[in-house]
Amino acid sequence: MIKDLTRAERDKLFEVLTAAIWADGEAAPEEIDLLTDVILELDLDKEEMDQAAALLHARPRLEEIDVESVPHGHRQLLIQTVRKAVLADGEVGKAERDLVTAIGNALRVPIGLPDEDE
Repeated sequence: MIKDLTRAERDKLFEVLTAAIWADGEAAPEEIDLLTDVILELDLDKEEMDQAAALLHARPRLEEIDVESVPHGHRQLLIQTVRKAVLADGEVGKAERDLVTAIGNALRVPIGLPDEDE
């Protein structure tokens, strides 16, 4: 469950999630709403909310994140959250699809996305 994450695990989740949000070069309002929902669900303190917001503006890239350090017990949660983020705006472009595949490969867990024709 997302509320059971430690501060370091939440930081990693936000890094990967914001990288997924920016994968196509833009952060759609629906994607930002999803990030906001995660922040609200966690009931973060002001410092941690500010840090999550700063990540959104920093536009982290997956290559800069040690995705493999995500604990095995939290990988499925991360995958579910990333999947929701890239599907939030109803469009999955090549850059997003490539990023999701890279995250899945790094975690050794495939992330299923709808086919491009759907």
